[in-house]
Parts: sequence; structure tokens; C-alpha cells
Amino acid sequence: MKRWVTLDVGENSLHLQIDKAYPNVLTGGDPGRIEKTARYLNNCQFARNRGFVTVHGTYKCMSVTAFSTGIGVGSVSATLPEVIEACDDPNMNIIRIGTAGGLQNYLCKGDFVVTTTAVPTKTAGETVMGSDYKAVSSPLVTGAIEEAA
Repeated sequence: MKRWVTLDVGENSLHLQIDKAYPNVLTGGDPGRIEKTARYLNNCQFARNRGFVTVHGTYKCMSVTAFSTGIGVGSVSATLPEVIEACDDPNMNIIRIGTAGGLQNYLCKGDFVVTTTAVPTKTAGETVMGSDYKAVSSPLVTGAIEEAA
């Protein structure tokens, strides 16, 4: 596993306790949401540590890693780099499932929203992806999500 942000504490990452990640990644704050996501995967392998849940599996022959981040920027800043470092493929697809700051008057609980851009915060965004990273989604990925909905 390459290390460029996280501490080298041995074979597994510090918080998630993983040594691999697939390039197709689902992430959500709530560990329970990741447990529910695992119901759709085959050949599941779980890692649980410090309240975080990570599952590696397959969905329709596609390798997937899903992991919980916990709540807030601090948890995301600790866990997301671990997943990025654990993946050998530079072409990752990272999709957040769950609430994502969508507190608008016209949205109701359970509404399906596909975002295409994000406003990276100076703390988490720069730490994890660097100051030049543009948080813009792949049209292919968002199109596939919208079509599946």
C-alpha cells in the first residue's frame, strides 16, 4: 500500500484496518448504511474497526469497496485517504451515498438527488486531493446513476 498522507502503521490502515480497496467505491457516514449496501454485494469481506465498517465484494461482476466515514470532515479526512492509498488503480470512482448537505426547503427526506459538483472545503478537500483538484463528477457515472434511478 502506498503512503502519501496517512501514517505507516503496518500492513493495514490505521482507522479502517484495510490493506486493499477496489476502484469502485461507495462511501457513507453511517456504518449501518454500509451494512445495508453489503446486502447487494456477493463474496463480501468485512473489516470493522473503531466503529467504521468496510466491505469488499462484487456487484454484477464489478469489484466494489464500500466504507463508512463517520460524521464530519475530520472522519472523512482520516478515512478517505486510507481508501485512496489502498487502491492500486488510479482511475477510481468514489460515490457518496446518504445525506450530503442537501438541506433545502424543497427537498424531503428520502428524495433522490444526484450531484454533479461539490464545494471542497479548504481543510478536507486540500488535505485529501490537493489544492488543484476540481470536485466535478464523471458524466458517465452520474448518467448511469440517474438511469438506474
